[in-house]
Amino acid sequence: TGGGWFTPADLDLGRCTDPPLCADPTNNRTVIALRRGNYTLLCPATCPEGHGTVIADDDLTFGGSFTYLGTVVVGGALSVSSGATTTIHGTLSAARVASSGGALRLFPGTPVVVGVAGPVAIDRRAWWER
Repeated sequence: TGGGWFTPADLDLGRCTDPPLCADPTNNRTVIALRRGNYTLLCPATCPEGHGTVIADDDLTFGGSFTYLGTVVVGGALSVSSGATTTIHGTLSAARVASSGGALRLFPGTPVVVGVAGPVAIDRRAWWER
């Protein structure tokens, strides 16, 4: 919570030993929730491959080459730092994709939704009951 930067050492990014199916029971599928702030995943050169679900309330920047197998949902802008390449095998949903000089590659067949993800807040029940 609160935004900032993190490295692969700060989080368990998950693991898939049999892509693209990732059906092996020894795989580690993680859920990473980044709340209330803009985040950057910093990698000195290349991040280890990740597997699972990443959800970010606001902007998310990949600051190094990264391959992710799973679902990425970004409420703000998704960007890749200059000189880096991010490859996603799975599903991507972002409010927008920002150009930062890096490359965003999508594995063939990856569903992409841009412009529909965004902040959602439900403060109280939004329906009437009898």
